[in-house]
Amino acid sequence: MSESHPRPGVASVRRWLRVDPVLVTVCCLAFGAMGSVAPLASVGAAALCLTLFSSLIGARQLSMAAFALLVGWGRAFWVLDDFETERALASRFLATPGRCAVTGRVSSSPTIRGGSLRFEAELHEMDCEGRLDKRRRNVRLYGEPRVLGRGDEFAAITDLAPLSLFRNLDLPDPLPAAARQGAILSGAVLSLDVTRPAWGVLARIDQARAHVRERIEATFTPSVKGMARALVLGESDLSPADDQAFRKSGLSHLLAVSGTHLIFAVLALVRGLEALLRRWEWLAARADVRRLAALFGLVLAPAYADFAGGSGSAWRAAWMLVSVLGVRALGRHVFASRILATSLGLGWLSDGLVVFDPSFLLSLAATVGLLCMSQRLDEEPLRSPEALTTPRSPDVKGLARLVSRAALTTLAATLPCVPILLLIAPGITLASVAANLLAGPLGETVALPLCLGHALLAPLPPLEQGAALVASGALSIIRALAHASASVDWLYFEIPPPHRWHLATLVLGASGCIALWGQPWRRLAQPLCRSPVLATLIWAGACVAALVSVEMLTVRQHSAQRGRELARLRVTTLDVGQGDSTLVDLPDGRLMLIDGGGFVGNPLDPGERVILPVLRARRRDHIDILVLSHPHPDHFGGLLSVAEGVSIDELWYGGESEERSDNAAGTGTSQSLGPHARLLEKLRVNGVRLRDATELCSASPDAPGYSIEVLAPCPGVSAEQSANDNSLVLRVRVGKHAALFTGDAERWAEQRLLERHPDQLRADFLKVGHHGSRTSSSPEFIARVQPRVASISCGIRNRFGHPHAETLATLERAGVRTLRLDQSGGVQWQSNGEVQSTRAFETEM
Repeated sequence: MSESHPRPGVASVRRWLRVDPVLVTVCCLAFGAMGSVAPLASVGAAALCLTLFSSLIGARQLSMAAFALLVGWGRAFWVLDDFETERALASRFLATPGRCAVTGRVSSSPTIRGGSLRFEAELHEMDCEGRLDKRRRNVRLYGEPRVLGRGDEFAAITDLAPLSLFRNLDLPDPLPAAARQGAILSGAVLSLDVTRPAWGVLARIDQARAHVRERIEATFTPSVKGMARALVLGESDLSPADDQAFRKSGLSHLLAVSGTHLIFAVLALVRGLEALLRRWEWLAARADVRRLAALFGLVLAPAYADFAGGSGSAWRAAWMLVSVLGVRALGRHVFASRILATSLGLGWLSDGLVVFDPSFLLSLAATVGLLCMSQRLDEEPLRSPEALTTPRSPDVKGLARLVSRAALTTLAATLPCVPILLLIAPGITLASVAANLLAGPLGETVALPLCLGHALLAPLPPLEQGAALVASGALSIIRALAHASASVDWLYFEIPPPHRWHLATLVLGASGCIALWGQPWRRLAQPLCRSPVLATLIWAGACVAALVSVEMLTVRQHSAQRGRELARLRVTTLDVGQGDSTLVDLPDGRLMLIDGGGFVGNPLDPGERVILPVLRARRRDHIDILVLSHPHPDHFGGLLSVAEGVSIDELWYGGESEERSDNAAGTGTSQSLGPHARLLEKLRVNGVRLRDATELCSASPDAPGYSIEVLAPCPGVSAEQSANDNSLVLRVRVGKHAALFTGDAERWAEQRLLERHPDQLRADFLKVGHHGSRTSSSPEFIARVQPRVASISCGIRNRFGHPHAETLATLERAGVRTLRLDQSGGVQWQSNGEVQSTRAFETEM
């Protein structure tokens, strides 16, 4: 490969940046699955990347890579289609949550979360209130007993329901992540009897996990027990405050089972075995003991990954270590790119959707970053014995160099992970570099070895307690560092999540830089350019410009200015389960949010899970009008987190409802207020203007170019009627078209609307009242509204049977296109006053 005499440093980097065709092929095999959820972006990026590598890997390898891409894509489609089919069959059998007597077999290693056991099982038979199903189904169960093992057969009484997925147009498809886990039903265990205990290796591993868990609970300080279980068992069971602190500080990786764990747990034992075998003179003289010890490591690495929870990062590290030890056992030379390719390929063979596992991707990205950095840092030369024994003054420059190297290593492992982290968390903090410099060595050299050693010291109580005491101290310091780093708000930056086109541009940019600056694996072709440094800089600049352009287009697409230019009314009903939440982009660019979903007796927050992520994806941090149709938890449950996450101008609601808890009523403290009253108090503190039904009914809101009509409850809330019948009913009209939002209005409210506003009910889009209940949507009301499109916000796990057959029949007789959010996912209807269109998540994807 001819070059234009680059500098020695550049030449050394170029010699390392050889494009391995095997790694390219395996990457295509694994990342081809992305085409199942983003076909256009994935195919476009893959085609351009292979074009860039075409002169570096040869025509035959290029063809193999393209074929591997199709194989990966095809396997992902097959897995997703099979999962969707099974999920649909289970949903038809168990349309609503029900109590079922089941028999089955434990199929996953049980974990403890929030004090409750969680495991997956393969059911052999289900009897749900007289309906029998003998089809084998994978389910996720929660509850007692605390000791179970894979392979245990059981009979249980459970409360089961279909798996709930929140599928919304502006957010990534959650189906691949659900398909990876395999469970199509989930629920609580009310009672369970083990009918046939298992005695296999996996059951023994689970027994060992349960024993270690018990010893951690018995010996560690309460505040760090969750951290210790995360380090040793891979159980993510931190308190909400600790979990948020570790995520925000960038220290979550210290509690994740990764390659560092396997180095301590596996390579230490392999080295120890190798040392023992060397002392056996007869064997050492006749065999290579390093290869024999490596064979032991081949079994130990996957066994430890399984013991440590079997996360994506644990298995990737295990496969990489298996590759290294396998090469060593064969007596061959280790190539970093081939080892990386082998670990990625083994991960894909075990799971065709492995690229949808964030922990696997984070581990892979960090490994690639560390490999790049390890090749670019100059190695420090060894000093002579005389230099080591000669007294020296403190070397400030040497210390600064060590600190800078550590900081660069942290950056090398973090930067490739940033796009993946932004898909999980809303921002990053620059304090993570300093936090990792302090917490990293403490975690890897003190906490981790002690926690791993503690698991082996149960037969020696004094040593076990001593290890637990010292490890608890180290973990407490790491915990304090995480909270301190997370509290530095001025170094924390919220960054919107990357869109699929952002990710495609980043992949294309990195691939282009490698192709322009790198060399063929075996000098198969000529270089792409005689000035690789200049070409790489030009390419990187072009990709940065493309990335900025994509972001500007994304911001503009959802901006208030764009809304004003289009003069468009856009209604987006959000899939929040059994609840209501709707975003309305008004023709003047303002944004309205109607309700915020919520679950009774469930800690899941639809504001954090759905609404705020949608707003971040749209690059919106302000809501002009927040509407609370009525004070029921399935409508206001997510609004408190929304009020904390974005700014709000106005709240429209029916009226005051300062409910208080029974044991603290009248105290006047915020802790005594009910959730609805806490929301109102929070909005008042934030300076939000509160407008109740009395004000809204007497003076129509100002809306130039379109109209917003408040039709109910006018002239105000009726004390004699239920909260449902006191729902705010809004009609938004632009040009020839209108949208009607009825909250949970029932027959009494509908009849009142027919009497008072018979000529103001016509609407092309209808948000069906009360989740499709038979108590709403009377034939007379639907006949007066005459909707073309109707959306029903209902959850797949709702216990009310919503939507009821009577409502569906009424809408069908009226010729209405009815979209159930539990089946279609989020729905979007829009109109500019002349032309209207509708799309749903299921048809979009």
